[in-house]
Amino acid sequence: MSSSVFIILPVHNRKRTTRLFLDCLDKQDYKNFTLVLIDDGSTDGTVGLLDKYSFKKVVLHGDGSLFWGGGLEVGYNYILEEYTNKKISNDDIVLICNDDIEFDKYLLESIVADLESIESAIIHAKVLDQKTGESIKSGIHYDFNRMSFKVAENVKMTNCLPTRCLYMYAADYVNVQGYKSRYIRHYLSDYFLTISFWKNGYKLLESSNTVIKLDNNTTKNKKAIFNQKFSKKYLDIRSPRYIKSRFFFAFFISSGLTKLVLPLKILVECIIDYFRMTIKPGK
Repeated sequence: MSSSVFIILPVHNRKRTTRLFLDCLDKQDYKNFTLVLIDDGSTDGTVGLLDKYSFKKVVLHGDGSLFWGGGLEVGYNYILEEYTNKKISNDDIVLICNDDIEFDKYLLESIVADLESIESAIIHAKVLDQKTGESIKSGIHYDFNRMSFKVAENVKMTNCLPTRCLYMYAADYVNVQGYKSRYIRHYLSDYFLTISFWKNGYKLLESSNTVIKLDNNTTKNKKAIFNQKFSKKYLDIRSPRYIKSRFFFAFFISSGLTKLVLPLKILVECIIDYFRMTIKPGK
């Protein structure tokens, strides 16, 4: 019996983008899959799109306050419940996706083949820029001492991955509780999840066979955040610099002395930036 693929897809008010994703999913040669769509209070008719598709689907609802971390955790709780109730087996597959990707009809077939060939692995698809075709590296190295991220130089250096197209066996997925969405709301929730897998001994890999194309225009330019006002930069949940998420990410992911030092460093950085942004020169 072939593995069932359970696709976790958090969405919020991106009807056109979500439609393109669903069209790609509908064309899959591999038909043994279920879409687990987490709709975080969309008001643009996103959920209504599902009516035209005949594939298996489950819709879970939020009230607009889930954000990415909460959406992923709702999906995790659903998978865990189904797994506990024997409705999902060890050899079934969990695929976490962004809706701003496109892929060919062989995506799910390729994902199944990837996992069958590698033991104890969490895998991310190879990512290409939708417009340029250039490769976008997914393997990331996190420096636990500096709380900094950079593209990993090799597989051994990779200790975190994004969740644009991340997949693993269900038994591995439920084995690691990698969510703290009450504290890590949006940015960093994907890295927190995959670092949790890495710390539990799983290999984090980037596929060479499974390919997706990413629409970079759907994600705001993170560099622009540094020119924003203090409230937008540090107090907006959608900001990569959102202080609560960064503080608790550093606290939960660290150990030893850095568990105290890094969160304090983030607070000091925030205070310094506040005075830099609010006190005019010469005052």
